[in-house]
Order: sequence, then C-alpha cells, then structure tokens
Amino acid sequence: QTCALPIYELTSAIGIAGDGASSLSAYRNSPGQAGIEVKPFHVGRAVQAGITAAFLGRDGLRGPPNILEDKNGFCRAFSQEPRPELILQKLGERFEIMESGFKRHAATGGLLTSIDAALWLREEHKLEPGSIDRVRVLQPKWHLDRRGPKTYPDSIGASRPNGAYVVAAALVDGEVTHRQHTAEKLADPRIVDLVNRLEFDTASEIEEIFEATKSDPQFFVDRKSTRL
Repeated sequence: QTCALPIYELTSAIGIAGDGASSLSAYRNSPGQAGIEVKPFHVGRAVQAGITAAFLGRDGLRGPPNILEDKNGFCRAFSQEPRPELILQKLGERFEIMESGFKRHAATGGLLTSIDAALWLREEHKLEPGSIDRVRVLQPKWHLDRRGPKTYPDSIGASRPNGAYVVAAALVDGEVTHRQHTAEKLADPRIVDLVNRLEFDTASEIEEIFEATKSDPQFFVDRKSTRL
C-alpha cells in the first residue's frame, strides 16, 4: 500500500520481506537476560523490512513468489501447523493492523491479565501493600514453564517480562508504565518485599480456559488467562 505497487512488484516485495523476517528469542536464555533489551526492536525491524522490501520490489529486485507456502518458506519456518490459507481470508477487506492496539501496561503480553487482576483487586478492596500477606497468581502451565523460576529483575530490560515484578509494581503503584521500569523502582523496598510474597501456580480451570482460547482462529500464544 505504501508504494501502490503493481502485482508483480508487490509479489517480489512480499518475498523480500519474508526472506528477511526474523523473530528469534535467544534473548530469553541469555545469561541474566542480558539480551532482553533487543525485544522492543522486533516490531520496528518488521516495519523496516516491509518498507525496505516495498521500495526494492518497486525498483526491480525480485523476491521468491512462493515465500509464504513453500516447504522452506515463511509459514513453515514460524509455525509447526502452518495455515497459509488464512492469509487469503477477506483479502483486501480485513487488515491486521486495524485489529492491533496499544498495550495498556508496560509489560509482555502474557502478563497483562495478571496486571489487570492486580489493579482490580487493589481498587476494589483499597489494598495497601503492607496489608497483603500473600499473592497467588494462577496462569497456564505453558506460560509458567516458559517463564521459568521466579527471580527478581537485575536490569530495567529484565523488569518488563518479569511477572512477579510487574504484579507487585501494580499492587504498590496502581499502574505499570515506563515509570515502573527505572533503577529507582527496581530498588523500591515495597516492591521488593511484595515480590517475596508472590507465588505462581496453575489450576484446571485456568488450563481449560487456555485450551479453549487456543481454538480461536485469531489465537496468539501470548494470550493468557489469569486469576489472582
């Protein structure tokens, strides 16, 4: 749409963009999550790749026309159960960008419902951090296994995907924004104390909700069901 490319140039542009696509997550396993700072670049790089591909396709660079459905193509590289036919549903009518939105909280997607629950409890019961004896957060086992053992973040970048930290920050401050991801907040004794009283677990009810959600054609792996 940016360049209003004719079909053959658009096909090349899609091939070029798909050929350069990446969404590696080695940062999750980097020592001390030292590489976590690169995650916010993923979306920006995708946009950059798309715009670059559009201009290159317009100027004559040829990309593979079978980039989506090929056995070595985009869909099979990023999914164990590729469904390329979904790409054609309502083609030209439905645009994914129109269904996107901004995160309400400055944290990874799988933690947003946990933060919502914490904020609701804080407001509904006028909770003071010092009055909380214990917090038990229920999440799908898949997410718990992916998250790993509870730790305290040792950097600003590591605080965003840290479930214990963002839930505690929500209960202490009543928000999780860029203001909670600072060196000063990481040292806030109220948040540190509350993190020590948090525990994560799962339950059959949560697993049932999670499994039902996965049957939604629009399912994304970062959608979680959470109950506090």
